Amino acid sequence: MVMKLKILIFLNIFLITFVQAQKPNLCNDAKFNKQLLEIRSLYYKKHIKQASAIVDSLLQTAKSDVDKNCLNYYSLIYEKGNLKIEYDKLGEALITFHDLIDNLEKTNFKDLEAHTYLSIALLHELNGRPESCLENLKIANSIISKYKLTEPRSRYH
Repeated sequence: MVMKLKILIFLNIFLITFVQAQKPNLCNDAKFNKQLLEIRSLYYKKHIKQASAIVDSLLQTAKSDVDKNCLNYYSLIYEKGNLKIEYDKLGEALITFHDLIDNLEKTNFKDLEAHTYLSIALLHELNGRPESCLENLKIANSIISKYKLTEPRSRYH
């Protein structure tokens, strides 16, 4: 009886592990990476509704994903913030970016962290808060300089 129970437990654990291994994870899913590039392309072409639909769909899919501590997921949140700016939801965008910063500060995704501070600075500029704008620009510049980031540096200047 004990042996049968041990075998059943082993089979259940094996089955759960196998099913989880078969499910693509947004952190390493090539299709997800492709969709993220598509979102950016649509955003730059000003196809905001299409980009928003893809972002919302991917975020809905990501809700069930256990591992959200990856660049793909944080990039998706960043794009969601950018889209909120396009919809003139500046307050919501600011909240999205601040929540993102709270997560990014604990990671090595410093490029995205610098870009997020630059976006926050832009939002403060749009809202007529020059002191807050300057404060966030300084934080972004500090990250850019400390980690010798080239891509965000071009946006900073």
